[in-house]
Amino acid sequence: MNFLYNGKPAPPGATKVCVLYDPEDDGRIVHVHTVTTFPGGRAVDEKEVERRAFIRAKAAGRSTEGLKALHVSPSDISPSMRYRVDVEMAKLIELMLTAKPAKQAKPAKKAQRRVKKTASRKKKGRR
Repeated sequence: MNFLYNGKPAPPGATKVCVLYDPEDDGRIVHVHTVTTFPGGRAVDEKEVERRAFIRAKAAGRSTEGLKALHVSPSDISPSMRYRVDVEMAKLIELMLTAKPAKQAKPAKKAQRRVKKTASRKKKGRR
């Protein structure tokens, strides 16, 4: 995950990522928290990032009971991908994305009424 500052990549080490996962649920990721420190800002250590991750997860309505934290490099995670944590190795595993079947679009209610009216007029010989 690359962040920009004034149109340029954020300085190395300025971005920290903490992943909260459930070790009892095959390493399912429950929350991802990212902190980027910009030049002149107060740098935070991993303990602070982890503390904030748990606070934000709770604020989002997620149960944090039994969750563990994993600190990963920003270059190891992409918002467009899905991951789980390999609990034994304590590392991210990229998951295969499966396409959902396309839903059949339903005609709008107004269009359905229009079709019914037209059909009943045709039966009566009117247009």
